[in-house]
Amino acid sequence: MVETMKEPGVTDNSSEVVKRVLVVEDDEGLNRLVQKALRKAGFESQGVLTGSDAISRIAADPDLTLLLDQHLPDMPGTQLIRTLKEKGRKVPFVAMTGHGDEKVAVEMMKLGARDYLVKNLDLVDLVPKVFRRVFRELDTEKRLAVAETEKEHLEKQFHQAQKLESIGRLAGGVAHDLNNLLSPILGYGELLLLEKSDANRRRESVEQILKAGRRARDLVRQLLAFSRRQTLHFRSLDLNFLLKNFEKLLRRTIREDVAIRTLPSESLPFIKGDMGQLEQVLMNLAVNAQDAMPDGGTLTIETDRVELDETYASEHDGVTPGPYVRLTVSDTGTGMDRTTLRQLFEPFFTTKEFHEGTGLGLSTVYGIVKQHGGNVWAYSEPGMGATFKVYLPVSTESPPEEKSSLGSEPKGGSETILLVEDNEEVRELAFAILQRSGYALLVAKSGQEALSLLEHHDGPLHLILTDVVMPGMNGRQLFDQASALYPRTKALYMSGYTRDVIAHRGVIDAGINFIQKPFSVKLLTTSVREALDSTEKR
Repeated sequence: MVETMKEPGVTDNSSEVVKRVLVVEDDEGLNRLVQKALRKAGFESQGVLTGSDAISRIAADPDLTLLLDQHLPDMPGTQLIRTLKEKGRKVPFVAMTGHGDEKVAVEMMKLGARDYLVKNLDLVDLVPKVFRRVFRELDTEKRLAVAETEKEHLEKQFHQAQKLESIGRLAGGVAHDLNNLLSPILGYGELLLLEKSDANRRRESVEQILKAGRRARDLVRQLLAFSRRQTLHFRSLDLNFLLKNFEKLLRRTIREDVAIRTLPSESLPFIKGDMGQLEQVLMNLAVNAQDAMPDGGTLTIETDRVELDETYASEHDGVTPGPYVRLTVSDTGTGMDRTTLRQLFEPFFTTKEFHEGTGLGLSTVYGIVKQHGGNVWAYSEPGMGATFKVYLPVSTESPPEEKSSLGSEPKGGSETILLVEDNEEVRELAFAILQRSGYALLVAKSGQEALSLLEHHDGPLHLILTDVVMPGMNGRQLFDQASALYPRTKALYMSGYTRDVIAHRGVIDAGINFIQKPFSVKLLTTSVREALDSTEKR
């Protein structure tokens, strides 16, 4: 979401009309009498004697309403109104003249006069009554205008939400199919790299296959991120620690003509987040900043702790008051105009050439930050660079003890596993990985085939590794029926959809053993071992 700064002299969206009257009348005595009557009626009032003075006063205070004499020493009242309109000033006014001239009255009304008064003995008493009615009309008109603006804003938000929801559904479906395709590409590539033979002369080619596969996997994650459909793994994080560890990679990624300054705040509180996704936020913002500095410049990354109060929250949609950690990414680049700022976080919007970007970078940032319960705002002006501020809620949980990631390849086993997967390539990959790890395997391509296989199986069954979404019978239904035959068996579910999507459909519950495709060799073997060793069945 883009934050717009209020400009000097711009009033707020209050529906209350400012009741200040400027009396434009060259008769000083009458001018003072009318002002006095208006003040007595509860209005603010001031006076000028010429049209030029009126124009100057309105330039300083555009919320004035005029009581305007037609016959002024320097210009007619009609000319004053036309001059204001040429300057883009739409000022409400009540016209008056010293005699009843129908031609002047008609001309004044065509120019927008709210009423037309003739100077007579009753004028001073009549003016407050006329302005009470005029301000009631203006109040009503402004409330209707505000309501119409709010209606248009809500309609725009609704259409935007519909568009994002449609793209999100598309992203989820595309991600499922792509993840099934990527699983064998990445899995077999990893298996080849694990071969110890020195005769493997195709190692470089295999590494290129893996590199391309991982890039495709990351693109899928971007699609899921901006649609807020990817599964996140939250834990307490120190944003300074993340920045310090990520800085080396950042310096290798960003061009050498872009200087990088990091300004971490001391004693930063922990946040709760997914480290990989937050690194993606940082990388996307940094690359976006680099692209805005084609001739080089400075990229500044800062962290600090801020407290967002009720006032700030009321002025920014979607903000909850409270303590936040702020990540600020600034550049000295070309900057952006207001039109670009308004579209900045929309999916597929980009200012780059067709071949230079997907338009998913900043929409991905927006999706990830929103999933973390935070907000992101952009500030920029043409030629003045840009600043992105990411606000992430402070965590109240203590950080977990870090487990050492050092060690050998994940342990295998000799247990019996029922592998059920309708996609042939994924099924064969999982079979190859688990067979290599020493497990005994039963293999089926559907739930019905798996149950038929179990009816003729005489040995033990320790684990069912099953796809969730399959034709005829889903993975959850399969496990429920198989449990009647093997009450002590456990389950590990896998899917090209994210956990959130299939849980939303009611297929599985939160807290079950689950891995998302495409899975690596290590992820599958580790997840199988953890599922087998756990005390939970599913």
